[in-house]
Amino acid sequence: MLGRRLRRPRAARNSAGLTSLAQSGACVAFASNNKTVVSCGADKTLRTWGVSAVRVVAAHPGAARELAYTPDGSLIATAGDDKLVKLWDANGKQVRQFEGAQAPLAAVAIRADSQQIAAGGADQKLYVWQLGDAKLLRTVETPAAIQAVAFSADNQQLAAAGADNHLRVFNPADGKPLEDFIGVAPATSVAFA
Repeated sequence: MLGRRLRRPRAARNSAGLTSLAQSGACVAFASNNKTVVSCGADKTLRTWGVSAVRVVAAHPGAARELAYTPDGSLIATAGDDKLVKLWDANGKQVRQFEGAQAPLAAVAIRADSQQIAAGGADQKLYVWQLGDAKLLRTVETPAAIQAVAFSADNQQLAAAGADNHLRVFNPADGKPLEDFIGVAPATSVAFA
């Protein structure tokens, strides 16, 4: 089961009842075990919130804008203003780095089979890498900055929410457009039902 995602938290409370403000928190995700929460934000950190401990990792030199867990909860990807996606283990150790973006990244998603990772941001491009070796597989041009991305559960579709009020769906295998939905406001998160 994929982790649940919340956006822009005001506070996080651990099981001991202690409250810590996630200052400038831009994103929060729960691990599938429901015992671990990870946040990232403009304070340039990736925070792991556990039942009994809090770990703070200097994730990006600029703001960390989004995060995503692998379906098994063993790895965490972050996207940041430094134009990088970084992959972390559950202890906060960086596993690999995904390069190639030309502008700050605002969104990241991991395929349900953990084979690919996608990200997008201010440069109006959707990037797809192999998760295992960080090889950039394709870059898809879009007409607007990307604010959110998501893979479908069957890995056959990749959605990108644009700042132009469009939700575009692509074939992740070749980057070809499948659908274009026009919304009433910019989307800040995307999920397949």
